[in-house]
Amino acid sequence: MQRSRQLLNSVDAPPEELRKPLPHVIEASGEAADKAIAKPAGTGEAARPPLSLSRARSESPPEPDELPSRSLPPVRRGLSFKQTVGLLVGAGIVIGAGCYQISQMLGLSGSEKSKATSVGKPPPAKPIVEKPVEHGPAIEAVPRWQKAVKRGLEFEKSGDFEKALSEFSSALDMEPDRPEILHNRGRALAGLEQYVRAAEDFSKALETSKNPNEILLDRAAAYFHSGDSKKAIKDYNRIIKNDSSNAKAYYGRGLTYMKLRDFDRAIKDFQEVTRLVPAYAAAYKQQGLIYSDRGRKDEAFAVLSKGIELSRNSAELFYERGLVNYDLGNREDAVADFSRAIDLAPGKKEFLNDRGFVYLQLKRYSEAVADFEQCLSIDQGYNLARENLAKAREAMSRQ
Repeated sequence: MQRSRQLLNSVDAPPEELRKPLPHVIEASGEAADKAIAKPAGTGEAARPPLSLSRARSESPPEPDELPSRSLPPVRRGLSFKQTVGLLVGAGIVIGAGCYQISQMLGLSGSEKSKATSVGKPPPAKPIVEKPVEHGPAIEAVPRWQKAVKRGLEFEKSGDFEKALSEFSSALDMEPDRPEILHNRGRALAGLEQYVRAAEDFSKALETSKNPNEILLDRAAAYFHSGDSKKAIKDYNRIIKNDSSNAKAYYGRGLTYMKLRDFDRAIKDFQEVTRLVPAYAAAYKQQGLIYSDRGRKDEAFAVLSKGIELSRNSAELFYERGLVNYDLGNREDAVADFSRAIDLAPGKKEFLNDRGFVYLQLKRYSEAVADFEQCLSIDQGYNLARENLAKAREAMSRQ
């Protein structure tokens, strides 16, 4: 059968869950604690004498003991009028200056000064008014390295690993020892298929990380893709020791055993995955691949059907069961499974090619031609579909 692939030509990568960005952007805010500076309000008035003063008593001229002689000047027993006025004015200035100083200390306005001097006691002190604090330049709530990490995660999510790598490297220039930044840069390197460098970043991140399991998962995947299966299994074992309910660790270790063709251990790990997470579609798929490769088609059909019951939107499960149905001779059932897979994932050229091939076997040539042509519209370099299209057209011409 000219199918898209043999069942175990390659081992599928760990599931998409292992490659989703982790929540490392820490939104840390730092606010400057500014203390208000309170200053007493000033009067803003020039010094001036009080407005109200006690008046001096006027003295009656003294009664002379005897009338003076007309020829002599009159004798004055008291101060002269000018002296009296000068004395009173001087006393007023002294008293006014004292009252002004008191008013200055109490912070009184002009009208209040009048009341203080006339009544003899100061009014209640005015409340202290706080002036607005003059702030300096605005302080950034989010540090620059965190902004760089956030941009990097956005680039990683969009699949632009080059730009993600640049942003994470920039963040590391500012904060070289933060494990979350090292972890994210390692993921960007893995996205660029630079698995050895990725593993180095993951290893450095593990030196200071308080939550190692997520980093270990990614390092194990990097070891898996770089061909170091023993180190991958060692990391998966470490995760399972820390957390025996970690389904992703069992799944990754199962893939690694599968790559080493240790199928019995792989099956056990995939079964543990589905026990922990019953709707884990990828684990059913891998079991189906192993059973089918070992010639145990009925077991493959059974496990794939169970997976479909629990995860009815998995295009991969329908596709794999379609292959098993074809091997079992169930051509129409194979077409039905391939069609369902195409409905769920219309752009998969392999699905279209394999359904077209079954149509060719069933002598439904026009439908076969349509599937092969659609394959080539997706990928003009898909030679397998081109070869099958030529066969379908030749068969049609012989009718």
